Amino acid sequence: MEAGQNKKLTAAYGPQLAGKKVIVLGVPDKFTYMEPELVALLRPKLRRMLNLPL
Repeated sequence: MEAGQNKKLTAAYGPQLAGKKVIVLGVPDKFTYMEPELVALLRPKLRRMLNLPL
């Protein structure tokens, strides 16, 4: 999700998101589902977010 998508999400679902943490990973919205380059970008970011070993 990019920052602009987070703003749209908050505008549309603000009350439902109250008290919840939305994390913007800064990954451009240009990839197809499970594209290897996308997976390679997401793995280290998610591991850090979830406190998993690299």
